[in-house]
Amino acid sequence: METIITYRNTEKGVLLDCESMGEGRFIRQSSSLDRYGHVVLKIEPMKDGNPQSVFSWEVTEDQIPFVFFDATLEGIKRYYEKDEFPGTHLSGARIRVIGGSFNPVDSSAMCYSIAAMFAIKEALRKIGISNEDENV
Repeated sequence: METIITYRNTEKGVLLDCESMGEGRFIRQSSSLDRYGHVVLKIEPMKDGNPQSVFSWEVTEDQIPFVFFDATLEGIKRYYEKDEFPGTHLSGARIRVIGGSFNPVDSSAMCYSIAAMFAIKEALRKIGISNEDENV
């Protein structure tokens, strides 16, 4: 499944010119409530020069249930609002969720939102589009 991510202000978009992969894990264990989210994504430039970004969900229900689609997308969008990201969005990028895992008891939408933020941060850091000193 693919979703086109549209932004009103295209002047502050960060153009992606190479591909990268990132993995985000949000796993917390406490005595009363555990949390689990795990996302693997790949970002790559659009081949046709399209300035829009496309979010592609390429995982099975066994890897990450589709119920976490919106939370994963929201986590990526929330990362763009961080001060460490140099613009307002990625421009001309395909963001592919290609892997991950879940726990039927401990996984929640919040966990996948945070794991997606960690994953996009790692992917962008690998290609020099994120400030290394900041924390999500």
